[in-house]
Amino acid sequence: MIRRTVLVSPTGARTRKVSGAAIPVSFWPQAPVPPLPSRWTQPAQPTMAPALPVDVFTTNEQAIIRAALPGVHPEQIEVSVHQNMVRIEAQLPASSAYQSDQVTWHISELGRGSLVRTIQLPFRIEEQGVEAQFANGMLQLILPRLETDKPHRVSVQVRPELTHELTAGEGGDEAFAAD
Repeated sequence: MIRRTVLVSPTGARTRKVSGAAIPVSFWPQAPVPPLPSRWTQPAQPTMAPALPVDVFTTNEQAIIRAALPGVHPEQIEVSVHQNMVRIEAQLPASSAYQSDQVTWHISELGRGSLVRTIQLPFRIEEQGVEAQFANGMLQLILPRLETDKPHRVSVQVRPELTHELTAGEGGDEAFAAD
């Protein structure tokens, strides 16, 4: 049985008395809310690997991807590039020293297992020119843009008159001279 004390404040607002404090309540029927699971009420279990956090930015010449891989050895990282897709795979080290029945986990947020992230870039990559650097748990990929995908500057020529005529349809009966 749910027991509630509903008070009416001097302004006429409905309130509920909870632990000595008057808290406003809505006029809609209130259903009992089950208690939320908490890290203090349920023992923690080692979690699987979280999503791989990355920063991605581009210039006219290249794309740069930075990925946070703390605790991962460079030998456990695999990077593959195909056209405009970049795939990063890494294996997080397992904390096998703490996997016994005598250990009680209270908080486990670091994760274990494999990390995989696929990133689609807005242009194709020159696959032979890709550089990968790893320092202090950060992976940096420098991905040069394919020459045909780079923006090219077009020079504008000034002339007294335009030289090309536009025609409508295949018959060419209606010719328009450019103004």
